[in-house]
Amino acid sequence: MKKLFLSAALFITIAANAQKISKDSLVKLMANEVCIELSKPKDSKSKGKDIATEVGLAMLPVFTNHLTEIQEAYGFTELTKENGSKVGEDIGGKLANTCPAFLELLTQNPEATANLISGNKNSAGTLEGTFLKITKSDLSYIEIKTASGKIEKLYWLEYFEGSTDLISNPSKLNSKKVTVSYLEKEIYKAALNEYVKVKVITGLE
Repeated sequence: MKKLFLSAALFITIAANAQKISKDSLVKLMANEVCIELSKPKDSKSKGKDIATEVGLAMLPVFTNHLTEIQEAYGFTELTKENGSKVGEDIGGKLANTCPAFLELLTQNPEATANLISGNKNSAGTLEGTFLKITKSDLSYIEIKTASGKIEKLYWLEYFEGSTDLISNPSKLNSKKVTVSYLEKEIYKAALNEYVKVKVITGLE
């Protein structure tokens, strides 16, 4: 009987080890699943999202489904923002070589592509919507309302193409359809005594 239990335990151990997946195989598997997510038709609410948001949303269910395998393959005791970024970078590298949907995203947003190549991890993107107002202060910003009804706040911190209209006659943009290019950056807000990530305007049409 003792030998029977030892044999059973040995079989379970061997089977468990056999089911373990290598890091390279796991990254390839997850990249394929993310690519499938990116290739799905987009509804109207999903259109216009920046690359980081769209890829992040595609990665989320994949990370959830493979959480245990990620921890085992990478040797993580838990998945944190820092080590999760490492996994995301590995998947992104694989997507760039194997996923047409990912390459199409990069083609549609050349500014974000340039940031990726240069190593700038700030997310870039564009938003379309109705111009609502501009608030002028030490941290001036505009507000636009997107097709989904969401109010987006974008900060005016530096020169950008199209800023002349905001300086000379901002009211002429009221209720007009606009396209705003932006770059996400961390800025210090004294009132909160912390750094926060905001959308900084880089262009206005």
